Amino acid sequence: MTTFILRLAKILITASFALWMTIITFTNITHPQLNQNEVSQTLTMYTLPDIPPDAFPLNRAISNSTFANTTFDFIILIQALAAVALTLGSLNLLFFSFQTQATFHRAKWLASLGYLIAILFFLLFLVTFASEYFITYRSTRPALQNLQFQGIFNTILLITALAFLIQPESMPITRTPSNKPSNNHPSASKSQTPVAPTQYPDVQQPPSPKPTPKPKQP
Repeated sequence: MTTFILRLAKILITASFALWMTIITFTNITHPQLNQNEVSQTLTMYTLPDIPPDAFPLNRAISNSTFANTTFDFIILIQALAAVALTLGSLNLLFFSFQTQATFHRAKWLASLGYLIAILFFLLFLVTFASEYFITYRSTRPALQNLQFQGIFNTILLITALAFLIQPESMPITRTPSNKPSNNHPSASKSQTPVAPTQYPDVQQPPSPKPTPKPKQP
């Protein structure tokens, strides 16, 4: 019963993350203006305060609108891949939920791939590039300031879910005792002693010869 509950929890958690990534992808496709402006502001870096125009960080700014649109499309593609992998992975886990431990464990590969894509997305795009390379944590806009915290928080959630997924649901608590006695066991020496023929009552043993008397010397 515990094994089934753990498997059900892994399926539901994976399906929840799949729904979350699907909603994010669908929102960016149907309403791109909500996040596309933030991508452009991140790349241009014009929301950073108190930085001279010729400062070193502003040399990283990218003002090409075509590159900003391509970057936003690539972000949607990564989100869609994570959503599809997590969705199919949760369905794959559900399909093999009543199989053996080894079969169910092998069925986790697709969901693990979806978690990995989502982790790399938040860790690379939000934390590494947006927050550190384009310094959005110093932006005057609160939405860009929170990208680093949002990326780290989502990464921790996804890593925790992935670690819970790959754990086995059941394992042997105690080892099965072996039938072979060890050499240090006191009964081992007894079992290795040869069995005397007289221990088998059904087999008639020949009478033992009588010792011949020694002749008396005169």
